[in-house]
Amino acid sequence: MLRDVARNQGISEKYLSRLVIDLRRAGFISSVRGAGGGYKLARPPKMIMIVDVLEIMEGPVSIVECLNQSDSCLRSQRCPTQVLWAQINQKIRNVFAQYTLQDLVELQNAGGFAEMIR
Repeated sequence: MLRDVARNQGISEKYLSRLVIDLRRAGFISSVRGAGGGYKLARPPKMIMIVDVLEIMEGPVSIVECLNQSDSCLRSQRCPTQVLWAQINQKIRNVFAQYTLQDLVELQNAGGFAEMIR
């Protein structure tokens, strides 16, 4: 039930219901009707890339606006830093692309990020 998930994660049920709509539309989760119904993953967690979820929820990975909207800045055609921003942005996107939902579950079970960097 959304109510239980919202309570367990400390987020509002209204906010969670909006997230579920996007995740369902993208094919990450499916709904199950009936007495024991609710939501479940539509694919195995090892098949769900974090970058895909992030981009469904937030749009393309972009640390500066001009990378996705070239006409938002009058200087974008001659900007000397745009190449740097694009390279940094691609590296960030590549990190998200290396991980699956299964990886995050395993990381959580191992004690979180602090355990990974030790």
